[in-house]
Amino acid sequence: MFPIRLALAATAGVLTLSGPSFAGQPVDLMAPTPLLPPGAPIQQVPRPPAGVAVAPSATPESMGSSYLSAVPYLTALMAVSMALAAAEEPPPAPPTPMVAQAVPPPPAVVPAPPPEPMITKALLPGHWQLGSWQYHWVPPETQLRTVETHQWVQGHYVWLGGVWNWVPSHYGDE
Repeated sequence: MFPIRLALAATAGVLTLSGPSFAGQPVDLMAPTPLLPPGAPIQQVPRPPAGVAVAPSATPESMGSSYLSAVPYLTALMAVSMALAAAEEPPPAPPTPMVAQAVPPPPAVVPAPPPEPMITKALLPGHWQLGSWQYHWVPPETQLRTVETHQWVQGHYVWLGGVWNWVPSHYGDE
C-alpha cells in the first residue's frame, strides 16, 4: 500500500511543480532497458519450455555506458526526488494580518522665548572737562551706568521729495 501512495505522491508532486508545460508530456513507466553502447549486439536469452521453473538470470554484461542511454532514467529519478522533496516541505505559513495603529499627532512646537538682551554696565573714569572759560576735574563715577551698544549716527541732511530734510542724531537701529 505504501509504494502506491509514494508513487501517487511523486507523480502529483511532479505535475504540480512542473506546471502545464510538463503535464502534456508522457512519463516512461516501462522497465529500464540495459545500458549498452550504441551499435553493440543485444544477447537474446532462449525462453525455457513451458512448465519448467526458471531461476533469475544475471543482467547481461555491457561493454560500457552511454550518456544518451542514461538520460531517461536520470530524468525519471530527478522527477521522483523533486516530488518527494515537495511532499516533505511544510506548507507556507499564512501571512500575519497587519494591525494599523493610530499614531498620535506630534506635540505642538512651542518656540523658545527670545534670549534676554545683554545689558552692559560700566564706570567712567575721572577726566578733565572744559567749562565756560577753564578746565575743571570731573571725578570718576561710583555708580554703574548702562552702556549703549548701538551705533550712534550723527545728524545729517537727506534729499527727499525734491527737498533737503534734516535727520537728527540717533542710534543706528532706531
